[in-house]
Amino acid sequence: KDDRSKLWAQYRKFSNEYDDHQAHGDVTVILAYAGLLLTVIAAFVIGMQPNSADTINAHLIQLIEITVNGSSVVHDISNLSSSTEDSSSTVWIQTLAYISPALIIMAVFGAVLAKR
Repeated sequence: KDDRSKLWAQYRKFSNEYDDHQAHGDVTVILAYAGLLLTVIAAFVIGMQPNSADTINAHLIQLIEITVNGSSVVHDISNLSSSTEDSSSTVWIQTLAYISPALIIMAVFGAVLAKR
């Protein structure tokens, strides 16, 4: 072989080693940031949950009334609702908040596969 082909073979060897090392380092950083981002998003999703204290209190009041008045009395349960009417913007925000952790987990899975 001539000197040029030896030079290019040596260059290719070193550049491939460098690229492999850089790719694994970058993937590790991506995984760390994805984990941090997933934690922050999970905290916001937990904070966005509706307060169910009103529903629980209404059910407890109904149970107390049944206990006091007896079970033979017919009780109106139409005013008890476990769901609230949210605006469409709230529904969209909550939908995006639930979809983003799923997308992050898929990205992390892809990064793990790329690292192998």
